[in-house]
Amino acid sequence: MTQPLPKIGVVIIGINVARYIEMCLHSVLHGDYPRDRLEIVYVDGGSNDGSIELADAFEDVHVIRLDHPHPTPGRGRNAGWRYLSTPLIQFMDADTTIEPGWFQAALPHLNDNTPAICGFRRERYPTRNRYHLLTEMEWRYEEGPCRYFGGEVLLYRYVLEETGGFDAELVAGEDPELSRSIRRKGWEIRRIAAPMSTHDIHMTTFRQYLKRAYRSGHAYAEIGLRFASSPDPLWLRELIRVTVRGSLPPFLMVLGLITGHPMAGLLIALLIAARPFYTLKLTIQRFGCPRRQALLYAAHSAFVVFPQLAGVLRYLTGRLCNRPLHNKAPRSPQAMMKPTDTVLVLGIPLDNLTLEETIERIHTMVAAFRRDGIPRLVATVNVDFLVNTLSWFSRAPRHPELLSILQHADLVTADGMPLVWTSRLLGNPLKERVTGADLVPALAASATVKKESLYFLGGRGEVGRQAADTLKKRNPEMIIAGVDAPFVHIDGDALTHAAEDDKEMIDRINTARPDILLVAFGNPKQETWFHRNRYRLKAGVTLGIGGTFEFITGSVARAPLWMQKSGLEWIYRLTQDPRRLWKRYGIGFFKFTVMIFPIILHTRWHRLRRVRQRQKAGPAPPNHAAYTHLNEISVIPLPAELDASVVGDLKEKEREWLAHENGLALDFSHVRFMDSSGLGFLLGLWKKSITRHAGFYIIGLQPPVMKILKLNRVDALLTDHIIEDVEEILEAQESPTIHRPFFHSLKSMITTRELQLCGSLDAAQMQTLDLPDLLGTIAGKHLILDLTHLDFVDSTGLILLLKLKKTVVSSGHTCLLCGVQTNITQMLHVTRLEHFFPSAPDILTARIKLKEAPDVPRTTDPVCPVS
Repeated sequence: MTQPLPKIGVVIIGINVARYIEMCLHSVLHGDYPRDRLEIVYVDGGSNDGSIELADAFEDVHVIRLDHPHPTPGRGRNAGWRYLSTPLIQFMDADTTIEPGWFQAALPHLNDNTPAICGFRRERYPTRNRYHLLTEMEWRYEEGPCRYFGGEVLLYRYVLEETGGFDAELVAGEDPELSRSIRRKGWEIRRIAAPMSTHDIHMTTFRQYLKRAYRSGHAYAEIGLRFASSPDPLWLRELIRVTVRGSLPPFLMVLGLITGHPMAGLLIALLIAARPFYTLKLTIQRFGCPRRQALLYAAHSAFVVFPQLAGVLRYLTGRLCNRPLHNKAPRSPQAMMKPTDTVLVLGIPLDNLTLEETIERIHTMVAAFRRDGIPRLVATVNVDFLVNTLSWFSRAPRHPELLSILQHADLVTADGMPLVWTSRLLGNPLKERVTGADLVPALAASATVKKESLYFLGGRGEVGRQAADTLKKRNPEMIIAGVDAPFVHIDGDALTHAAEDDKEMIDRINTARPDILLVAFGNPKQETWFHRNRYRLKAGVTLGIGGTFEFITGSVARAPLWMQKSGLEWIYRLTQDPRRLWKRYGIGFFKFTVMIFPIILHTRWHRLRRVRQRQKAGPAPPNHAAYTHLNEISVIPLPAELDASVVGDLKEKEREWLAHENGLALDFSHVRFMDSSGLGFLLGLWKKSITRHAGFYIIGLQPPVMKILKLNRVDALLTDHIIEDVEEILEAQESPTIHRPFFHSLKSMITTRELQLCGSLDAAQMQTLDLPDLLGTIAGKHLILDLTHLDFVDSTGLILLLKLKKTVVSSGHTCLLCGVQTNITQMLHVTRLEHFFPSAPDILTARIKLKEAPDVPRTTDPVCPVS
């Protein structure tokens, strides 16, 4: 008489697996094992995508909902097998399907000595991308006795009862940990030569790849150190491998920089990191794969140790600070953060747009130019751009003018994955990077459809013409308004006549009247050139695109697409020109890390504190405070915590605030905390307000929030907008002349003129000056330029100072600066004019210096104001 088949309980675990769960359950229910001999339970870790409802629709499936803030695979599997009473348990992940014939193939191998059987897993779509191919290679194991199993295994229930089941606290590695416990009991685990399951990793982004590696490194550390002193250690060898190979190359690179031998340090580091490439033959023999796949696996093995090392360090720091890593339960759709329009990184507001959204925004700006005639600027910012703009050892900017241009630009995109990664660490993620090399070809195709013209300006030699021809071949109907490759000056004595030198070029552009002007001078030259000429330029949208023309023509090769998407394009470029680029990438990334690390640390620490305070205090009441109107100003009260939890609601009210021409006054009286989402929201409102030329004010700012503004380098940007109370707004409206952005006064004596400049002297204010009259007034006299109250000057303002000095010096007289502020000193430095102007610390010292001049009378001259 044939014995009946044993009953098997199938435990399936998952979180947010709506795309898989039906296929998984169908494979079990409609396999070749009798349905009446199966009991199926699905354990859900807290899905909010409909997974539970889909599983509930199957009549023969029991659904267990885990209500735990930190769901783990071990916790889910334990809940499943303890719910069942069958003698055999099959564990599965929801993203797998069971292979037909698996149970019949596995059952004959089960016995008292071998109570756990696993087979072979394969990937459902191994050729979809490189991540899937690498995962498929990782599933290739040898048959026979094995040290541990993975997520799918068939075993006896009594094995789980005697070992206690899975470790419910492990975020990863719970299967090998249980496998060790089984072997310690004297039992054997066997892998048989039979297909067991088909898996779909569905990995499409480099971020998913990094997260998976990070989790594996954490598991190596936690399990490796737990059993390090045991006679049967587990994953200790893997832990040592990750620690040594992951930490040694960066250490050698830093050591090379410190000792003054950066290339030697880099070379040795690369030789160590490239160790997997030395064993290509063994890899080909192990996997039976072609050489190309072996090279991919070697590259993966060489790189994966770095995110794994990050996981190791996370475990060690968590253990030291008693803060273990936990899985987070999925948030409800209502609680999920709505991305802000603006992401703030080191005081520079980046527009949170995809490539397609960026192109659409540019077309919108072209249409706006046709209505109002105001040219717009689009800047693409990467880490090198940031390092050139900001000082990494102090809060004062390295290039004040460039910082101001970026903060006031009409559109700023993130041209680099480090900025995207940083935005994620700050809790306000950018959608994607938008590089000039991707933007220009796509924009050219879109502009062709919309009949918008393009002007190609800059590039070395004929590369601008070649880029235009290349894009014309791709888009035969593209309208080329013009091509030009002039040389422009942004520093030195030649800056004096820069405006006159630009005139012929500007006339050619204005005659062509392009919709889109592509400027490839490189930063900061292209942004500075636009800024000083924007008030006489007749081009709709100007894009600063750096070396994009070279990428379009192919004279500089771009990295493979997978490296671009993975954020590794900088490695490819470094290998092309290491002598020139090692300093840009090595030192630049180091400086950027030094600048951004305190902000990330502060943001995460305070976010954690606020979460704990909320848990103790309970949920905060919703903010229903309505805004009020006062003398064409909308006064908007803000909640105590301006973070991701409230920014979504505030953004919905933003249209209502901006629907009229009123200015905005944000009442910060009750705000005590603001994260990167709040900063992005604040800077987004600021940009929209200044674009509308409406007033923008911040009322009642408290010290804790002021510290956050200083840390994120936006305090200087918002200083002119911060006021004590509403009464100060009313005073500004009654006496607008007191709050002028720039004004000057001139005192005339017999042989000397004293010109005092106050406020901000930039390209906009230069349009209001009667320069010939001013030069005529100071000609033939000594001149003291009193800059004590001048807060900012750009290169256009420096042109004024140069012309004032040359006018005075041409008649044999002296020009002195006094009271020069730090920002202006830095502008003189970056434009190489610091030695061009003799200076004095204050106005009294300057007067004494001029009185000591042989042609200046010793008598006291009457002072009479001229203007």
